Formats: sequence, C-alpha cells, structure tokens
Amino acid sequence: MLAARHGVPCIAFVNKMGRAGADLDAAAGSIRRRLHPAPLVVQLPIGREDGFTGVVDLVRLRALVWADGREVADEGPVPETLRDEAHRRRRLLEEAVAELHPAALEEFCTEGSLSAQTLSAALRDLTRTGDGLVVLCGSAYRNRGIEPLLDAVTAYLPSPLDVPPVRGTQDGVVAERPADPAAPFAALVFKVAAAPTGRLTYLRVYSGTVRKGAAVWDASARCTERIARLLRVQADRHSEVEVAVAGDIVAVAGPKAARVGTTLCEPGYPLVLEPPAAADSVVSVAIEACWTGDTERLASALANLVEEDPSLAIRSDPETGQTVLSGLGELHLEVAVEKIRRARGLEVRTGRPEVAYRETVARGVSGLAYRHVKQDGGTGQFAHVVLNVEPAGPADGDGFTFRSAVAGGRVPRE
Repeated sequence: MLAARHGVPCIAFVNKMGRAGADLDAAAGSIRRRLHPAPLVVQLPIGREDGFTGVVDLVRLRALVWADGREVADEGPVPETLRDEAHRRRRLLEEAVAELHPAALEEFCTEGSLSAQTLSAALRDLTRTGDGLVVLCGSAYRNRGIEPLLDAVTAYLPSPLDVPPVRGTQDGVVAERPADPAAPFAALVFKVAAAPTGRLTYLRVYSGTVRKGAAVWDASARCTERIARLLRVQADRHSEVEVAVAGDIVAVAGPKAARVGTTLCEPGYPLVLEPPAAADSVVSVAIEACWTGDTERLASALANLVEEDPSLAIRSDPETGQTVLSGLGELHLEVAVEKIRRARGLEVRTGRPEVAYRETVARGVSGLAYRHVKQDGGTGQFAHVVLNVEPAGPADGDGFTFRSAVAGGRVPRE
C-alpha cells in the first residue's frame, strides 16, 4: 500500500453501504488479508442495503441515524435490536486494541474493560504508528456516515505538529522545515484547477506564513510569483482569507508557472520538496471532437486537463493520427471526458484506439536470386545477388538489420 510505504497514517471508510451486497465484515476481512494492518472496526451499521439508515458508534455506544434529506444525524441510544450485537463488537474491539497497545492492555487487565477515553486515545496512537487501521462505514451518496468520518479524521489522524518536520533539498543539501508559523515559508502545490474566476493553485503549507499579496519563489520554475488572493476552500465554496500558516490547505490565485509538485517558498530561503509521483497510465481511449471546428478547443481542453491531473496523459499517434487519452482506469477516463463536455461545452467522441497493423516476416526464406547485367558502352556491370530473409531474433531489437556477406567483390556500400 502506497500510504504504508511512505509511512502515512490513514483510516479506512467502507462506502456504499446502501448498495446490494454491502458487507462491512467482508470489507474488514479483505483489509486484513490484503493490506495486513489490524482492522479496528469502530462502527456497526444500522440496517442493510436499502435499509441502511445510520451507524452505532462502538467507542461511545451511541446511535447516529440520518433521516432522508437531513444533513445532521439524530443522536440517541443504541436500538434495542442491536444492543447485544453492539456490546459484543465493542468487546471484540477492546480486546483487539488491548493486544496492540500497552496502556490499553494494562487498563483492560485491571478494570476488565476500556473507557471511551482510553479506547479513543489508543486508537489514535495505533493509527499514528500504523499498527492498526480504524474502519468506518457509510454511504457518501446519501450523506450518511460522513459526519463521524470527519470527526475520526480529527480524533485519530495526526496534526501537522505530530509528524516530523518536512524534508527537502536546499542547494543540493537536505534541509528540514518544522510546522512552525515563524519558520521560513514552504508549501507544495498538489492541485491546479481552472475556476470561473481564473486559475487556482492548491497549496499544502508545510512551514511558515504566507499573506495575501506576498511574493514567493517558485523553486521548480525558478521565478518569483505573487499571491494575489488566498482562499479557504469548502467544496464549491471559497472564502477569502488574509493569511495562511503551517498546516493550512488553501487555494491561491496569481501564480502562473506553478504546476502539480511545484514548491513555493520564501525568496531568501529556497527549498525543493519531493513532488508526488504520478502513477503510470494503464487504460487509453481515442478522443476526437464531433465537429472539425472544435478540434483546437479540444486540444486546449486536453492540455488544461493534463495540467490539473498529471495522472492523465495525452499523445498523438503518428501512424493513425488519433489523439489518445490515457488514465488509471475506465472510471478515471469517463470522469475526465465528462469534465470536458460539461466545463467546455464540447461534443466529443471516444472509442478504442486504432491499431496500426504492420506486415513482417513470419518465417525464413533462402536463395532468392537475381542477376544484374548492364552494358551501355564502356565498362559494364554484372552481379549475381542471393538474398536470405529471416525473422529478427530477440537480440536484434526492433527494426531491420542488413548484413552483407560480399567477399572480394567491388560493390559500393550504397
């Protein structure tokens, strides 16, 4: 798992609990088999499939139920029909946590159970160390389970002060920047998006402070940029702020050259942070405008799309002339194409990329002979040519190889 490889603490959210066949226990078992950390399930679904209406919080033993159309959950006691199952699962959760956490084990052996405070603190410690994986569930489409998921992010995942200082390179030397507002400013661009008001660059501020109107240094493009606006982003809502400090995630307007992976820093303290690595594309589709007049607009839209999402790739097949869009999966490409249709108002067609078929030698042929005789006065020309053709082997690589076996003849190399 990529997060485990880089030591990034995480929690798991089992989505689409309102779908047919949704099974929280099966998902937790899959986590144990494939990802290997101990899954610590902290919720019990209320209802199944279409009847999924809420969850039981096993840490505090309370029920959270979302009525249709409501964004806020109704909190209450655990339903009578689920009380025994909730206590059984709470006991299993306590035992699993006690096996992994020394302080929890001590309280469990002394008191015979764990308090909500001890259990919550132990879950936070296990999440930070990667020894356990907190598992929650819900249905994002129906807005059920999202509130406790966000609460879990606050409760269990580390804050910027809980992780080591970020490391980068400064003039070829490894340097660290603490999550301190008083330290030199350093931020990493993780997203670029086109908004109705202009181009927005999304930053994760790792250290220091940046203010509206400040001049910052683009360590990748090696140029100075100005922060025209600072925006706090909540879904599609943007509120303007005057300052952002270490630990903040904000969108800024103004930088022109910044791309995903660019480091913006204080001009007098240059630093280059490690950019996120884009995964290799695995699925491709051919894309073209329905109308010839929209070809240039489509090219511009595709260029903006790749700028916003580096995991997408665009190439033009020199043999078929098709424009090929590549991504991480079919859904990834469907979302990208739909974004072009909606945001740019373009009518486009997609399909499988064409294959440029080629002829090649299937088996060897020997003894192809030709006699060349030319006499136009003066010195004549005579040659007896024998040609052997055979398929290239793996050691020959791509393309054609010509080997001349002429010995003693006066044949020009051309």
